[in-house]
This record gives sequence, C-alpha cells and structure tokens, in this order.
Amino acid sequence: MSTSKSNIYEKPLSVLVSCNNHRATVVFGCALLVNEKEETYLWLLECFLTSMYGKKPISVITDGDDAMHNAVARLIPDARHQLCSWHIGRNVCSNLKGVDTQRDFCHLIFAGLTIEEWEAG
Repeated sequence: MSTSKSNIYEKPLSVLVSCNNHRATVVFGCALLVNEKEETYLWLLECFLTSMYGKKPISVITDGDDAMHNAVARLIPDARHQLCSWHIGRNVCSNLKGVDTQRDFCHLIFAGLTIEEWEAG
C-alpha cells in the first residue's frame, strides 16, 4: 500500500498490490482518499478485506506513515509490516552522512546477503 499526492486532485492515492506465484505484480484495488488519517485507512482496509472475503495478507509494505501503520496493526495484526525499500533508500541518503557510509549501508540492505554474509558484514 502506498500513497502519493501527485495527481491533479492532490489527494492520496492508495494502491493495493501484491505478486502472484509467478512473481508478477497483481493490482487488487486502488482508492483516491480524502485524507491520510487512521480512520480513512481503516475504511480502506475494511473494504479490501471484505472484497477478499476476510482473507488477510501475511505481509504489508508501506511508506511508514503512522496512521497507515496503526490501521494495519488494528485490522491485520498478524501481518509482517515492513517499510518500502524505496523509502528506506531515501532515508539513508538524508540521514547518513558520507557517500561511503551510504553505499555500504545500501549494499547491506539491498544486496540479498545470507545471514552469515550479513553478520560478517
């Protein structure tokens, strides 16, 4: 689930996507929202879960918005909630100083290392 206000209405667009067993992207739905409040995300997730006959996702990837996080925690408490890799990369660039430090951190996050390789660092 992700949001953006880059449309002509300057409203959040939430797109619910997943991937199938062939690793192809599948769009389950989308909504142009009135705001980015927890109540709005609760409504969106309730509509989504109703359309899925109550079947809940096992993981949710978001941009880290607190209202969205709270809504996911309330309605899909067993789901693994993760941050979008694009947002992680953006935060790395704005919060870590030094090109070498940024490069090393991104390598650790995005290189697909095994547990042993990660711990050897």
